[in-house]
Amino acid sequence: MWDPAMQRPKLCDFDLAYPCKKTRLVVEEVGPSGPTGLSKNRTWIFTAKELLSDAAMAGEVKCVYRHDVEAFVAVLVWIVCRYQDGKVKANSPLEHWIQRSHLECRKKRGRTFDQIAMGEFHNLPVFRRRYGSASA
Repeated sequence: MWDPAMQRPKLCDFDLAYPCKKTRLVVEEVGPSGPTGLSKNRTWIFTAKELLSDAAMAGEVKCVYRHDVEAFVAVLVWIVCRYQDGKVKANSPLEHWIQRSHLECRKKRGRTFDQIAMGEFHNLPVFRRRYGSASA
């Protein structure tokens, strides 16, 4: 997010931050509008795999820091694979991450991450430089 008055970037959702000394908070302790870590306001394609479950959608899984790290990695993969020189690449990969179902999104992105981990995802720039085109 960009702050036009300050002419510099600023953190999004910082208003949701809440300093606490307890490791677990329940709604009764923070009030109905206080943070519990159970929010579902996320962009699915960047949401941690564990949070794309039916249990998480029902508010049964608490969001923790590792979920934010996984989401950050998903954003990096998305940017590296889909953009070049600030523009969306023609025939850009990862369109399959965009789904109407959180479970389908989880499955499709999970497959991409598995391919990356196994060295089988050839849409990353490092693979294209080393091995040629992804379609070759």
